[in-house]
Amino acid sequence: MSEAGSVTWMFEQKGVIIIEDRPFVDGPEVFVKRMIESGEMPAAHAKLYRTLFHQTLRNEHIRLPDLTVYLRTEPDVLERRRAKRAAEGDDYAATISLEYLREIHDSYESVAANWRRTLLAYQEHAIVPPDADLITLPAEIDMMEHPDYVHVAAGTIREKVRRMIAARRS
Repeated sequence: MSEAGSVTWMFEQKGVIIIEDRPFVDGPEVFVKRMIESGEMPAAHAKLYRTLFHQTLRNEHIRLPDLTVYLRTEPDVLERRRAKRAAEGDDYAATISLEYLREIHDSYESVAANWRRTLLAYQEHAIVPPDADLITLPAEIDMMEHPDYVHVAAGTIREKVRRMIAARRS
């Protein structure tokens, strides 16, 4: 059975676990926060964004994921990958600076370090599973160049899902 097949089997046989590879709250907690701190977004726009974001969470009954996967990579590694894509003609990659990568990295690190507190802050706006968790996987290995690493990462995620399901049943 393939990695995807075995994860699908677990979902079908043992209950649904929602997994995301980046937090749903990264908009306000990473990107908007960075834009406010850099002066790119005026305070009034930030307030409007947060109001609309919270209303959407509440009105649409958004359920945050049970498990969020943080693929952690140092900014210098991201910069090498970005430069390679830019050299290959990726116009968007050419616009991204190392400073931007560092700022985004620092914001994600803060979200990961304060994951429980971040989720608690959203409980009044969204459905937050009581056992929601974050798993951090190193992503220094380029999965495009080393596709076997995907199986290692999938195995780690699959094991975490098994433990979450077992805990819910006990």
